[in-house]
Amino acid sequence: MASMPVAMAVVIVARMILVLIMIMAGMVMLVVIVAGMILIIIVILAGMAVRAVLVSTPIRHRARLPTEVIGDQSSNSVPQRSLGEGGPKSITAEALLAQPQPLSCRTRALMRRSGDRFDTSQGAARAGFHYGQGGRRMTVPVTAIRTVPLVALALGLLFLVAACGTEPAPPEPGPEMPVEDLLALTGENLVNMSTARFQMVDEKETGAKFFGATLKNVDGEVQYPDSARILVEVESPAMGFAEIEIVAVGDLAFMKLSAGARWNPLPLDQVPFNFVRLGITLSDLLPKVQNAAIAGQESLESGPTIRVEGNLVSEDLSTLITSADPGHPIDLILWIDEADQVLRQIRLSGQIFNDDAPGTSRLIVLSDHNIPMDIQLPDTSS
Repeated sequence: MASMPVAMAVVIVARMILVLIMIMAGMVMLVVIVAGMILIIIVILAGMAVRAVLVSTPIRHRARLPTEVIGDQSSNSVPQRSLGEGGPKSITAEALLAQPQPLSCRTRALMRRSGDRFDTSQGAARAGFHYGQGGRRMTVPVTAIRTVPLVALALGLLFLVAACGTEPAPPEPGPEMPVEDLLALTGENLVNMSTARFQMVDEKETGAKFFGATLKNVDGEVQYPDSARILVEVESPAMGFAEIEIVAVGDLAFMKLSAGARWNPLPLDQVPFNFVRLGITLSDLLPKVQNAAIAGQESLESGPTIRVEGNLVSEDLSTLITSADPGHPIDLILWIDEADQVLRQIRLSGQIFNDDAPGTSRLIVLSDHNIPMDIQLPDTSS
């Protein structure tokens, strides 16, 4: 147990580092979200600006046309009235090319290839630019030009969504706690346990006799530092089913063999199980576990637990089971609360006493940790 403060400090430092990592990861995610929102706003503003430029270009071209018909009256040109008189309006390509307004290279090339007529009517402006000779026309729709910023906006949004989709997932709460650290925390909780209720069951009823009777079940309460109240259920051919009650406080202990029997003094060294200092006894047992490994998770009535498996030898249990015989291998399973690393159950499989049958299994269940209770010695005056 001397190494437990060091292990506890290591665990606390590791948890602090994990919290800092999670905080930094949250800040990074916040920066990514803000940057994404800024990118969306920039794309929208850029799209609006491009659209405004593209849409306003044909209007400026129309505004600078002369109010009189320009060009010759050849067969390839349709005579027109002035712009102020209404109706469709046309201008020869050569005349339009000579105007001072800026035209794109593509527009000029199309007009040179198409001929002499450019329709400037408002209907044509809404529908598109029309180029061609006679009745043949080639149309470049204005709606196609106006969709350019919308396409750019859509592409920008898709890029942002794809970028957010490829962001790494938020970090997990952390790697699985090493079994050594888990046992160290559990031992610390056992040392600090002020009270608890426990139950021990001989699962196959193949264990050694308890005062000459078959042990069925042990229920009890323990209170720090040295008080315990224990009820042992046994069965024997002579007595049948009986309940043996034991109360111990400090160095004194009393026992009665039935509910109406007298209390008799009991030397503590005659009790085969040491439940008086259960928390300290179990905490001393944990560092002795060999080949400890986390075997998985398991849900009990108390909630989700971490299952730890390992090995012991029977003499390692001498502080818990005072008359344990040495030399027997024991398979041990611990169920440790996943949330607060409180020990919930222990299973000891194997012979602890020489009189145990092979395959004997004892299960110890702990509950009601740190709930106030008051254990007093019985009144033996009467």
